[in-house]
Amino acid sequence: MLASEQDNLRAALTFARAADKRGLLRLATAMEPFWLAGNVGEGRRWLGEAIALDPEWTVDHARALLTAGTLASIQQAHDKARKFVTEALVLSASVNDEVGEAWSHLTLGMIEWIADNPSEATGHLRRSLAMHKKLDHQLGASRSRILLAASMILTPRTLERGRIELKVAAQIAHDLEDRWGEGLAMMILGLADLDAGQPDIAADHLRRALLSEAIGPIRGGALEGFAQLAGDDDPPRALRLLGAATRLRERQTGRPPEFLKRRAAAIRARAEEQLELPDAEQAWNEGYQMTTPHAIAHALDNRQANEALQPHQSATASAN
Repeated sequence: MLASEQDNLRAALTFARAADKRGLLRLATAMEPFWLAGNVGEGRRWLGEAIALDPEWTVDHARALLTAGTLASIQQAHDKARKFVTEALVLSASVNDEVGEAWSHLTLGMIEWIADNPSEATGHLRRSLAMHKKLDHQLGASRSRILLAASMILTPRTLERGRIELKVAAQIAHDLEDRWGEGLAMMILGLADLDAGQPDIAADHLRRALLSEAIGPIRGGALEGFAQLAGDDDPPRALRLLGAATRLRERQTGRPPEFLKRRAAAIRARAEEQLELPDAEQAWNEGYQMTTPHAIAHALDNRQANEALQPHQSATASAN
């Protein structure tokens, strides 16, 4: 989205706040793809204000609560996310809004998956999938499939089944032009491929996730996947990519779930074992200072990006 378009949307939000509280609620909710693409914190602020200004229990209010819950979960604010979405579920049920109920279960499933509770996630997601199928709602069914498969890969005994399901779900998301769902599926699938000992397949899936602007801070997981691929062969590269993942999430106001934190910590510890401490710190800091486009190019082994590091590295070596 162009900067001018972003400015227009923010101007519309500001106008609605003063003149049309229901309009503010609807607009802030409709902007969910924009928030998810890297403006998570800003989205939470606008939705929090909109929900407070228009507290009447309506379908619009329920939809806003769902979006607020989604954004809160991406920032690992699980208790707040559950509160928002549970309220949306109760509200939707009270007005016989089956679509709202289905999306509430889907969002609760996502929250529990991010919170590292796969069994709780599975219960909500199975219900969500059944409800969306009944309603013939393809987008909701597709995202339910993605997150069900994502829950499977957290458990070794269901890893392979999860990979198979993710491939199918990713293709469905692609056919539906659901860029966020497809990007999320590609990121999870790439990490699952690594766990299954399939680095070449993983690289392709991680590349597709990394190039998906729709998933915003979730791309940090793809950078960490490329760090794992660098592994023992190039510890400085692995550390640079870990630093870049941290910075990308900070810029786009997202936070990693615990299972990604554990993965990144293991990659970092392994890389640091093979380097002197100053060299390890330098590599991580180089990655942390990268712009997002530079980090992506470095992950994808773009020659220009790698050459851009050489003058800095040479200067540092000379200074030492």
